[in-house]
Amino acid sequence: MTNLELSADLLGSILETSRLEDLSLEAWEVSFVEELSGHGYLPDGMLTADPRTGDRIVFNAARARRPLDNRPVAGQATPPCIVCTAQLTRVLDVADLSAGFTFINKNLYPVVYPRGLDAMPTDPTAESWGRPGTESYGLHLLQWTSSHHETDWHNMPAFDRFIAMHRLAALERKLLEESVGRYPSAQTWGGGDQHAGFVQIIKNSGAPVGGSVYHGHQQIILTNAMPRKSRDDHRFEQKHGTKFSHHLWQESGPELLLVDYGSARLVVPYFMRRPYDMILLMRDSSKRYLHQLDASELQAIADGMHDGIALMRQALTSIGRHVAYNVVFHVGPGAGIYIEFLPYSQEVGGFEQAGFWSCQSSPIRAAEQLQRWRMDGITSPSLAPNPQDVSK
Repeated sequence: MTNLELSADLLGSILETSRLEDLSLEAWEVSFVEELSGHGYLPDGMLTADPRTGDRIVFNAARARRPLDNRPVAGQATPPCIVCTAQLTRVLDVADLSAGFTFINKNLYPVVYPRGLDAMPTDPTAESWGRPGTESYGLHLLQWTSSHHETDWHNMPAFDRFIAMHRLAALERKLLEESVGRYPSAQTWGGGDQHAGFVQIIKNSGAPVGGSVYHGHQQIILTNAMPRKSRDDHRFEQKHGTKFSHHLWQESGPELLLVDYGSARLVVPYFMRRPYDMILLMRDSSKRYLHQLDASELQAIADGMHDGIALMRQALTSIGRHVAYNVVFHVGPGAGIYIEFLPYSQEVGGFEQAGFWSCQSSPIRAAEQLQRWRMDGITSPSLAPNPQDVSK
């Protein structure tokens, strides 16, 4: 039988440090190598790019050997949750919630790894960057939203999800600011940002979309490779003179608005590719990163995560699909901070592989249905905490 939570005692057995600010990024890199170097799941460390799109491809044959933690062989009992039983790498950050805690640790099956730090290209935006033979490197971490097995953004109390988002923002700040001098400079594409490297934050939930562990979590990657989505956001700003989040805020009429949090909005995009896609937008598009947000803005982001995920779960259940979805954070130049909610509501076929998306609904029809579910009491925005309750 699956355990219901990771206990404080078990956490203590894998605790390296309780606050991510206590160790330097350089010390983290050393710790990653010490803990992961001999376990057989390291990436190949090679990177290439599709010359047509700029998509970055990293190679990691070892990830194919990961155990399927929550997909037992037919006839066998469901194995205990690896999180609840502390079958994890050492923990780098812990914050108490009203029940349990949220925590950050190293990914046992990383897609990037800290090696070759002194032999890398200095301009990650160059068109020649990412040819076969280029080395990829970085850090791959996990944030477990709650130590309670059944708790995630969609069913957490308002202040608990604020705490989880606050620690995620603190991790983002550390990775960006302490990678200066150790990773290619982001100033070449960032208009003066004092940051280096590239931070990606994603959430996979459900086996059909890459989620191999049921216990709710986010993946955070610091890498020397600029993701294509970041490149797309940057190019959009260069071409149109405005950040994408500001553009979508202006172009989303009331018929596409789901929730207005004041400093953020949850909308159905007018270019919806799959039924019930949603995007969370920040009103202030001048801010580029989570750690630049004030307490009320962080609460809005956390509430948007709560509502967006709850609505995706309801939508997928209602149409008879697996509860499977991806969440993708967009930060950095050109983005203005926005989050995509991508439910696995329709298969991807040949049209989509050719770049021609056929969507089995329409934005307005999807927004109307999502609003009906929301009005039935699935979600409810909450007040922001006092900014003094949690120090940044």
